[in-house]
Amino acid sequence: MSWMVSNKRSLLRQQIPMFLQMALMTAIYTCQIFAPWEWQLPFMAIPANVVESGKLLRAGEFDFSASWSALTLISYSFLHADMGHLLGNLVFYWIFGALINDLLGWRWLLGIVLLTAFGGGIAHTAMHSQSCAPMIGASGVVSGFMGAYLGLAVRWQLPDPHIWPMAREVPPANLAFLAVAFIALDYGAIFNKEVSMTAFGAHVGGFTMGLLLACFITPRPAKALSKRQ
Repeated sequence: MSWMVSNKRSLLRQQIPMFLQMALMTAIYTCQIFAPWEWQLPFMAIPANVVESGKLLRAGEFDFSASWSALTLISYSFLHADMGHLLGNLVFYWIFGALINDLLGWRWLLGIVLLTAFGGGIAHTAMHSQSCAPMIGASGVVSGFMGAYLGLAVRWQLPDPHIWPMAREVPPANLAFLAVAFIALDYGAIFNKEVSMTAFGAHVGGFTMGLLLACFITPRPAKALSKRQ
């Protein structure tokens, strides 16, 4: 029993960087609830503004407004529409973020957060370049974690992970299948031109960025058993 308690404490300590990110998103959502609504507008990603800023930057007209629009391709991922939106993202952020943190460490976790948020924002902007509707939410990052884990599972032989507070270890193949199932739903929605408030393009962009990072850039996880042949 003492070994199990010690192991759980160790797992929790390893997940502290991820918990801090989750706490930050929760704190920001609290501000969204109680602070004036207008304060969050500059942090939302608006495709039409991003496209216009890109044109200005390519033309050499570098200014604060154009640069800030580019930064919204990351800041949008820390905002959420409602409590259900936040909680849904936090659950899968915990599951797949914990896996990435355990396998690659907190530095790679943070790098994947930033790059997959950017990849998700770019994909959504490319699919809705004329839209003035703002995009918010961490689901692109969550999809990025899924893509990264799938890439690691394909590239390396991963150990069965134990995600506290789950009581049993989960086979990597099951988690990889879950990632594929989720992204398949997003692709289906895009191909069927489904009308929804969900940013399916951000999901696909984040997932693709995470998958590419894990397949070609991230190092071998210390816990990987051997390289797949």
